[in-house]
Amino acid sequence: MKNLFIAIVIAALAAWALGGAIERWLDVSIHFSDQLMTPLDGLVVFLVLAVVFAIIGFIVAISMVGALILGVMAAAAGLLVFGIGLFWPVLLVVALVMMVRASNRSATSHRASP
Repeated sequence: MKNLFIAIVIAALAAWALGGAIERWLDVSIHFSDQLMTPLDGLVVFLVLAVVFAIIGFIVAISMVGALILGVMAAAAGLLVFGIGLFWPVLLVVALVMMVRASNRSATSHRASP
């Protein structure tokens, strides 16, 4: 928690210092309702906008990953249903053969034991 607080303070001080330098060097000024904003006010506005954009980006990234996972799972389920629908007679015959072989093995093992 201490490191997070230090990182926030360093980022705020760096942004404030760079904001003041850019305002002086490039003659950039921010006006809000016909009033010139101080560098600290501009910093607060830009920090709030940065946080909002970061949250929006996080939501978009998570929703994109969620949509991608949902799409892949839906495609896999569709292929599974398609495969079962296409090959159900073969799967039925294989299941019957396996059941017959299993019952023959159990009958043979019961006869062989004394």
